[in-house]
Amino acid sequence: MKYRQLRLIMMAAASAVLALGAAAATPASAQQPVPVIVGVIDAQGILEDSKAGQSIKAQAEKTQAKIKSDFDKQEKQFNDDLRKLQQQKDTLSTEDLQKKREELRQRADQQSKALKDRQRKLEADLAKGQDRIVRAMVDVVKDVAKAHGLTLVISRAVTPYFDASYDISVEVKQKLDAKLPSLSLQQSSASDAQQ
Repeated sequence: MKYRQLRLIMMAAASAVLALGAAAATPASAQQPVPVIVGVIDAQGILEDSKAGQSIKAQAEKTQAKIKSDFDKQEKQFNDDLRKLQQQKDTLSTEDLQKKREELRQRADQQSKALKDRQRKLEADLAKGQDRIVRAMVDVVKDVAKAHGLTLVISRAVTPYFDASYDISVEVKQKLDAKLPSLSLQQSSASDAQQ
């Protein structure tokens, strides 16, 4: 799954969780309807701009650059080896040439698989890290909603209009940054494995 698709799915899930979580923070009375007091949050912006979000993004970019560098090296090595093998075609028998080509292809396939596995692990670690941030954000949103007497918190992405006085994004981001100032991709992956 592409990073952008994963991010959209996570944000939709986060919006639903935020709305449900904040709504559940205030119990409904059987006799009297509870007034709906709405807060708005820029969940996507907070996810991206939070200290933890910036932390995992920087780590992911560094890891992605390393994977790309390794891929480029692997491709250059394969092309060099293939060129050398082509130069030996006059000195090798047809069977030996075919055998060496097959060995080269198998080695390249193994290296490509290893790089693809690294890429998949990076994407999985990034998704787990973002999930951990979203879970922490949900807890913060519940606390902020309760402190402001909000009964419903919705994502800015799902509403075409709102009054800026209902936006609690800045406060949520500050509290999230205090609660989760950084996050290691490996830690987020390891903590999810323990749960």
